[in-house]
Formats: sequence, structure tokens, C-alpha cells
Amino acid sequence: MNRIATTRWTLQLLFVLSGCAALIYQSLWAHYLGLTLGHAAYAQTLVLMMFMGGMALGAWGISRVTQSLRRPVAVYAGAEALIGVLGLAFHGVFVAYSDYSQATVLPALASAGAAQAWQWLSAAALIAPQTVLLGATFPLIAAGVLRLDGSQQGRTLGGLYFTNGIGAALGALLATFVLLPNLGMPGALKVAGGLNLLVAVASLGLSLALREGHAASDAAAPESAGDVPGRLLPALLVATFLSSAASFAYELGWVRMLNQALGSSLHSFELMLAAFIAGLALGGLWVRRVGDRIQDLVRYAGFVQVAMGLCAMLSVALLGNAYHWVPAILQGLAKTSAGYVLYNMATAGIALLIMAPAAFFAGMTLPLFTAALLRRGGGERAIGQVYAANTLGAILGVLVAAHGLMPAIGVGMTLLLAGAVDLVIGLALLRALSPGRWAPAVLVAAGAGSVMLGGMLHWGLPDRLLQSAGVFRYGSTNMAGRELLFYKDGATASISVVSQPGAIVISTNGKPDAGLTPLTKAPNPDEITMLMLAALPLAVHPQPQDIAVIGWGSGLSTHTLLGS
Repeated sequence: MNRIATTRWTLQLLFVLSGCAALIYQSLWAHYLGLTLGHAAYAQTLVLMMFMGGMALGAWGISRVTQSLRRPVAVYAGAEALIGVLGLAFHGVFVAYSDYSQATVLPALASAGAAQAWQWLSAAALIAPQTVLLGATFPLIAAGVLRLDGSQQGRTLGGLYFTNGIGAALGALLATFVLLPNLGMPGALKVAGGLNLLVAVASLGLSLALREGHAASDAAAPESAGDVPGRLLPALLVATFLSSAASFAYELGWVRMLNQALGSSLHSFELMLAAFIAGLALGGLWVRRVGDRIQDLVRYAGFVQVAMGLCAMLSVALLGNAYHWVPAILQGLAKTSAGYVLYNMATAGIALLIMAPAAFFAGMTLPLFTAALLRRGGGERAIGQVYAANTLGAILGVLVAAHGLMPAIGVGMTLLLAGAVDLVIGLALLRALSPGRWAPAVLVAAGAGSVMLGGMLHWGLPDRLLQSAGVFRYGSTNMAGRELLFYKDGATASISVVSQPGAIVISTNGKPDAGLTPLTKAPNPDEITMLMLAALPLAVHPQPQDIAVIGWGSGLSTHTLLGS
């Protein structure tokens, strides 16, 4: 293997470490900002939005200057070094910020709205610099690798997406199962920062050894992005944007429904996240293997979009079966440490089965779209433009799915709608941009999508009573004597009210949170606890004027307080 090939492989391996560090940060930021915002769901939403928004801004900004950079790998090394330094300093900055916020800023604010605005904006500002720098890394390293002699566009882009994705999946698992339990949040930050600094030093060494020193315009580089013919550039950027929005709607929908089957523990969430990212990485690996042999990349991407939409729709039916698979797994395992390890492995397999097919095709879209633009004369600027459109689409997908579609039409219908969006994108690419027009294969794709959507609407949506049963907790699918009185998918959780023999139970994502017995029956121990929670403070305090109740539950504690 010659020096150029060795350098290419080394840079891609370094990008594994970069992706690993990035997901460690994402996991840790959710923990840190949850302490500021007061709710894990709010923190995860903010981190995801800032992560994607900052990366979009970084990718878009660096794309404007990439072609004029003479040493993109050296600039990449500088970005990684800054990310690492900020990572090492984050814990100290957060502690100082928290002390200042609680002692000075929040007491001085006159309204709850102002206090909430400060919490959200200041929390976002804490992680913004690193997210912008993270967004700049992919266009920079892609430009550097593509300028190496013998680099092929599809092979390079697919390989970078694959290596970064594999690193991200490892980072998600490493943070949750190894770093946090053994080193805590400050120690885990040091590991992530150390990885970035290692990548920076190694990348800079490679840049110096290669004597990197020409801009893309000096090499045999394509034309500028403005010379891409016809409608191709705006069409593919719109397709990237909408496809990314649909993909993140899938991720949120899958996590929400799997929470009802696997439970809402941190371990379960990270296993789901790793399964999704692993599917994306495998899609990049496929493009790495075959991308440069594809004659019409746009047409190929159209069929990929159709396949992604079909797999996403089919995943709804698989999710419905997961509520039966989990009890079977629980019944077959002992409640021991070894049994818990096997349970995690089995549930990771369920998550992979449901997520990986659609995520595999989602992982192919970015390298395909980017390679199509580069092949048509898009230049290095196209790399950052596609990456920015993808991350902006992710923000739209998170906001619209979580705060619009899920509360309005439910999680299952949101997944089907997102699948239909990908189907339409694929058909639009095949119909408008590919010379095949309404070829027989395109008509078959449209027919398959229609049949799949109709079938899922009629037979595929999960049983909501089973979704409310807490199968991960009780290991049973026996619904005898149970009646679903209420079910609602909200922005952060699914709430149900179920009547069962002797009680009416309110559950969050299938986990019972409160219950009441009919007035004709004796109260259960939980009701005595809820009554005493209110009665004991009233008995101790002679004349309470203000009362705080943390959590609402069934309303029994509040009922007792207001009855005083």
C-alpha cells in the first residue's frame, strides 16, 4: 500500500474517533442541560436541535471557503483541536454558569417567562460553539481526502459516512455503558476531549507529511456549484432536506413506540440510538462499495428513497409485534445481572430489526446526492451544501414530528406519513430528473407504495391497549378484563388511562404512574400514600399560604390539599 492510500485510510480511521467523540458529547450534553432545564425530554430536544442546527451552520459556512483552502486537512485538525479544548473546559464552564445563573440571574428576573427564556437560550449558547465546529469537520476532511491522488467520489464519501457513523454508534454505547458508570460526566468529557486532540495531532501530522498545499481550483477539480446544470442542485438540496426530516421523524417515532415495548431507561434509549446510527453507517458502506459503478446516481437515489419509504411503513407492523416479543424474552431470562445483559442484547436485536432497513437506505442518500452533484460539476462546495441541507431537515423533522404530528395524528400515523414523504421524493426524482420517466419500474414502485400504505393503515397500526400494558414491566400480553378509556400521544410521551379489575390506572409510555379504585371499594396502598403526601404537611404547618405539588399524577394529593 503506497503512502497516499495509507493516508486515505488513516484519515478515515481518525474520523471514526471523531464520530465517537461527537456522540459522547451529545449524550453528556443531554445530562448536563437536563440539570438546567429540569426535564430530560426538554434537554434531549434542545441538544438535538442545537447539534443539528450548529452542524448545518458549520457545514454551510465552511462550504463557502473550502475550495479556496490550500490545506483542508490542516484546517480540519484545527477544528478538531478547538472541539477538544472546549470539551475539556465544558464541565468547569457549566459549573460556573450554573452558580451564576442560580445566584444572580434567575433571582433578578421578574417573570417566569423571562426565566425560562434565559434557561433555554443560555443552555443553547453553552454548546453552540462545539456544534458549529462539528459541522465543519465533514466538508473539510472530505475535501482533503478527495484531493488525494486516486480518490473516487462515491468510495470516498460513502467511506467517510460509514466510518463517522460507526464511530457515532460506538460513542453512544461507550458513553452510557462504560464512561458514565465508571468516570462520571466530567471524566467522560475528558475522554471525548482527548479523542478530539488525538485526531487533531494525527491529522496535522498527515497534512505536514503530505506537504498539503494546493487549492481545489489548482487541481483537477470540478467547476463551482453554481455551474451545476439545470434544476439538479436545488432539486437535490430540497430532496436531501425533506428526506432528512422524514428520517428523523422515523427515529423519534421508533424510539417513542419502542419505549412502550422496551421501557424508557437510558440503556434502552442508547441501544435504539446506536441501532439507528449503525443502519445509517451501513448505508454509507454500501455506497462506498458500489457508488462509483452506478451510471445514473439520481435515478439510483430515487429507488433508494422509495425503498426507504416502504421499509419505514413496514416498521409500523414490526413495532406492533415487538409488544409480543418482549414478554417472551422476559419469560425466558432469569432476573440476574447476566439475564439483564442478555435482555439488552435481545432488545438491541429488536431495535436493529425495526430500524436498520429504513436507516440503511437513509444512510445511502447523502453520499449519493453529494456524489451526483460532484459528478455533474458541483465542486467541493456541494459537500457542505448537502450536509447543511441534511442537518436543517433534521431540525424540521424533530420539531414537526414531536410538536405537531405526534400530538395531532399519533406516533404510528406519523411514521406512515414520513414513509409516504420518502416515497413521493423517490418518485419525483425518478419522474422529473431521471431519463426513465414513467418507466415500468417506476410504476411498480408507485403501486408498491400505495399498497403498503393502504395495508398498514388497515392492518398494521399497533393495538393501543397493548401499547399501554407495560409489557417491559410485567412481561405479559394478557388484556383480559382491561378497557382503554383514554390514549393520547403527546410531544414527549404517550399517556393512557386503562380500566382493569379493581382500579383505573394512568400510565406514561406504558409505565403506571397513578391509580384510583372505584369509590365503592377500599382504597389501595398507593391511594393511602397519595393522601398522606398531602395530609402530613397540612398537619405539621399551622397556616400554610402557598403549597407546591411536584407532579400531578391522579390528582388525589391536590384534591386533598384543596379540601383543607
